[in-house]
Amino acid sequence: MEKERRVRAERARARKRREARERAVRLTMALVLCMAAAFAGAVQTLGRDAALRKTMGAAAAASVEPYALDRVLPVVLPYFTKH
Repeated sequence: MEKERRVRAERARARKRREARERAVRLTMALVLCMAAAFAGAVQTLGRDAALRKTMGAAAAASVEPYALDRVLPVVLPYFTKH
C-alpha cells in the first residue's frame, strides 16, 4: 500500500515537471516568434529609410569609437607585458 502511494506521488510529480517544461517551451517559442517578427519589421524599416540607416550608422560608429584599438591597446597592453 505505502509503496503504491509513493509510486503514484512520484508519477504525479513527474507529470507536473513535464507539464511545466512543456509550458516553458511553448512560452519560449512564442517569445522567439514575437522577437523574430519585430526584428523583421525593423530590418524592413531600415531597408526603406535611407536617412534612418545613415543616422543609425553614424550613431553606431560614434558609440564604438572609445573601443578602437588605438585607444584600447595603450591601456590594456601594459597588463600583459608587466609579467
